[in-house]
Amino acid sequence: MIMTTINQFTVSGNLCADAQIKEFKNTTSKILRIGIFINSSRKVENKTITTSAIFNAERWVKKEEMSSFDFLKKGQLVSIKGFFKAESYTDKDTQEEKTVIKCIATEICPVEKTQRNNEEQEAKEEEQAEK
Repeated sequence: MIMTTINQFTVSGNLCADAQIKEFKNTTSKILRIGIFINSSRKVENKTITTSAIFNAERWVKKEEMSSFDFLKKGQLVSIKGFFKAESYTDKDTQEEKTVIKCIATEICPVEKTQRNNEEQEAKEEEQAEK
């Protein structure tokens, strides 16, 4: 049996900082890096406990595309779609080969308040259905 792999993600959350842009010499492309807060809530007795983590993603962007990402400011609610990529590098201190998983964004879109409310309602309905 052949098993196909689906390598994709979709996540939404608020930007924890303005987008960071790294420029390189002799190229027209830049790396745009963002981090968003991901919240997870659970009930323990009568209390709701929320845990937050930062999900980092990056995207290669051409110079002429940069203005279309001006909305990436701290606090902005965004939706990110993309894929995971394994990337190897050599540690400068130990000279060891290491591999990390990077989250590569293919789409970054602002989320409107009404859209967010609909997504939250759908998530609550799914949670209730699982119980």
